[in-house]
Amino acid sequence: MKVMNGGALDQDVLGIIMLNSRLPRERLGDLKAQIASTFVGCQRIEKLYEKYGQAQMKACLEEMLDYAERRIRRRIKAIPDGVYRFTDYLDDDGYTREPIPISVTVTVRKDTLRLDFAAAGARRPERSTWWSRR
Repeated sequence: MKVMNGGALDQDVLGIIMLNSRLPRERLGDLKAQIASTFVGCQRIEKLYEKYGQAQMKACLEEMLDYAERRIRRRIKAIPDGVYRFTDYLDDDGYTREPIPISVTVTVRKDTLRLDFAAAGARRPERSTWWSRR
């Protein structure tokens, strides 16, 4: 659902969000802050495109992505190769008080990670594990 319509908050959608929030005034403040920061970000990006042009901006964005990838791969490479597992819990799903397991298996090989969330929400293990290597 669109929260904004024609540059204005859609009051009907906003009403639905507020009715389904535990702290509606807080959520409204958060939502308005997110919208305001998005508008400011869009304005600043538009000014960059005006100043430098589409080709230069595209080249800069591609270089930023490449730079980020190089840095991330360098950090991953520092992790010993292997398979790591971790489980933590969401408080509940809003319908029951039963904690919801979020489980991930991380496979590290050289400078790559494989994240497998297939077991997330499946069954609740007896206790959490903290990055136990198996």
